[in-house]
Amino acid sequence: MKKEFGKWFLDLAKYILTAIALTTLFRGMEETKLLWTTFAAFSVCVLFGYLLLRQSDMEQNQGKNFSKTTVASEFNESQTTDTKPIDSNSKKNKKKKKK
Repeated sequence: MKKEFGKWFLDLAKYILTAIALTTLFRGMEETKLLWTTFAAFSVCVLFGYLLLRQSDMEQNQGKNFSKTTVASEFNESQTTDTKPIDSNSKKNKKKKKK
């Protein structure tokens, strides 16, 4: 949900920036108070969008790391220490193949 709100805020910031650019292009921006207000709204939208997207990505990465460590720890617990897998490329097997 945070990711969607973050995208929404960034889209809103793009619309505000487009409105500022078109207004100054066609009519000029005589009122500096309006310019600063819209620039502040643009900045707030970009900031909120960035923070929400970043927070959403961090939560997703933590979930992935948690599931990987859980699976790895379960796998390590299921193995015993005295069983070793046979490696077909070990030095002993290579010597036997040469003879």
